[in-house]
This record gives sequence, C-alpha cells and structure tokens, in this order.
Amino acid sequence: MIEEFIYTWGCCRVEHIRELVHPMPLAKIKRLIKGLLIEEQGGVLKPIFSQLSYLETQRTLKFLDFFVKHLQDKVTDYRPAQYPYVAIVRTIKGKNAFVCYVLAGEETIIRDIINTAPPENIIFILEKPETKEILQSVNCKLKTFLNAQSGEKV
Repeated sequence: MIEEFIYTWGCCRVEHIRELVHPMPLAKIKRLIKGLLIEEQGGVLKPIFSQLSYLETQRTLKFLDFFVKHLQDKVTDYRPAQYPYVAIVRTIKGKNAFVCYVLAGEETIIRDIINTAPPENIIFILEKPETKEILQSVNCKLKTFLNAQSGEKV
C-alpha cells in the first residue's frame, strides 16, 4: 500500500503515509521504504523515475498537507488529477469535485485554463484568500473556496 501511494501521487512525506495509508511507527515506515525504488530528498519521498516538475511536486505536497489537516474527514475517496487540478475527491455528501491548489501568482493562468474545460464542481484551495475575486469568473457548476492556512471557507 505504501509503494502504491507513493507511485500514484508521485511524491509525499512520511507524515502523509502515517495519516493516509497506515498509522505505523516512523521507524517501521522508513524500514519498509528502504526496499522500494524510492528516493528521499529533504524529507520528500519520490519514486526514482519520478518526472514531476518542481511546481507539481510543491502543489502535490501542499495539497496532501492540507488534506491531512483539513479535508480528511470530509472526503471518502481521493485520487490524483492532471494540471491544473491536484486531485479528484468524493465528498461525504456523495458529490465528486476537482481540487485545485492555487499557488500565489497562478490565479490568472489557472482561471484561463479551467475556463477552456467543461464545467465541473471545483474546490479551490487558495494560498492568498484575496485571489478569490480573480477566480470568481471561472465557468463551473459549483465553486468552493478554502483558505490554505486555516481550511475555512473564504
């Protein structure tokens, strides 16, 4: 399960494995990882053949951090998605939604890319809550804006 999680997401931290995969002691997780084709760089675990860019890695790690702190009890299923989204989730209410982690300075680019796609339910996680106005014009069925620091609705 650990191997599948790391390969599926492309990167993660040991804390993500403890919270989302299996609540094992840190030493046991590190021992299990030693036998896998995984490299560790600055606390980030990646498959040796990982082709994630620096920004994709940062976006994924920030999403997983946010997920562990704020979304874990509100979601029943989650899996990675392609840019500009980070994940596709199924909420406890049974609705599917794309999750978009918006790094500072990316809001205009992301708005333009999303507007070219068919409308979907989207959860925006904003590093800067004031960027909500830029993303308001996104063409989608349902928009939810969350503060990246607190997990609160913006």
